[in-house]
Amino acid sequence: MRHIIKPFVFSAMLLTVGGVFLPQLAVAEEPTPASQMPASKEPSSGPVPGYDMQLITASDMYYKLPRTNNSASLVWQAKVGKHYQIFYITASEETPHQLTDNALDNTDPRINDQDEIVWMGSDSKHSDIFLYSNGVVTKLTSNALMNRHPKLNNNGEVVWIAGAADSEGKIDNYEIFHYAAGAVSQVTNNNRFNVQVRINDAGTIMWRGKGEKNFDIFTKTAGGISQITADTEVDMNPQISNNGNMVWERNDGKDDEVVLKLAQASDPVQITTNNTNDCEPQVNDRGTVVWQGFDGDHWQIFMYADGITTKLTEGPLDNTEPRINDAGDIAWMIHDTDGIGIAVYQAATKQIGKVSDSFVGHYSQMVDLNNHGQVVWAGSNGKSFDILMATPK
Repeated sequence: MRHIIKPFVFSAMLLTVGGVFLPQLAVAEEPTPASQMPASKEPSSGPVPGYDMQLITASDMYYKLPRTNNSASLVWQAKVGKHYQIFYITASEETPHQLTDNALDNTDPRINDQDEIVWMGSDSKHSDIFLYSNGVVTKLTSNALMNRHPKLNNNGEVVWIAGAADSEGKIDNYEIFHYAAGAVSQVTNNNRFNVQVRINDAGTIMWRGKGEKNFDIFTKTAGGISQITADTEVDMNPQISNNGNMVWERNDGKDDEVVLKLAQASDPVQITTNNTNDCEPQVNDRGTVVWQGFDGDHWQIFMYADGITTKLTEGPLDNTEPRINDAGDIAWMIHDTDGIGIAVYQAATKQIGKVSDSFVGHYSQMVDLNNHGQVVWAGSNGKSFDILMATPK
């Protein structure tokens, strides 16, 4: 049941104890010379709008990896007996549903704005892809391959990777598969170890595969397959927004950097150049990029928008796995001595706060964020993990 735990308000903090947040929007380095950068705006000192905290689940089970959509429906996985099963709840409901009840490990669920759900179900020999739509579960694969890591767009298209495992479970190659309009097609057949597949609402498929010299970024549209990069560096972890903005990591032999290709641009641009790792990039329809970067001591959150790089966090704690919505709101995990908390940057007010303070306990799992600024994560009270959602008022 969706329990309202406690409505709360958080304010922007110019400096908290221990220096956790310094949300002054300070301009960082590359790629635009400082002399050409417009001055950054100082954050407002007024209160950030309050949030209602909802406890979506309340039991002794171990819930994990929640995902939400723009209607505030949620999906997650939980271990029931020996196997993981899929659970979901729609925005209009108060009681979660158990979607699967079988001898498979059902994991990696995703949900779109039509409340369609995709996941993979695995046993000791292989794994398959399943789709829940309009009250019906459909098995999309029927082969001897390891079908893994499905992604789903708002038009019901599904993409995943699949490869054959040897007797020891090793997979030497993956290919890309695509489901649309009731049919499955194979996107690649090139022995290039194609992985990290994504799909946007326009139907553009993006992935990482072996190029002539190293791992490169590829896309497929109605016009066919295109190779976006062809360099000596290792390109990885691609992400694509619904309007076609792309971002990925590039390892230059020293560290990981962030590369951006806007939908209207002909060439990609490397937006970080330093001697420390920058990774986990995300991009929205506005072309705003967020990532975690190592400052020499800790992981911090950075944002790139309109040619300006902003360091959102500062201090002695690690800030990781940021997510961004199309409004420019950002959510991430902050690691402190008590566990892992959830922090939010609100684009409208340029203020930062920790939304997890209303629920006592430790936090883990990846945070998710929808376009209405609602944040969902799995939180532990020391006995079990439950699903929580924070909704801005």
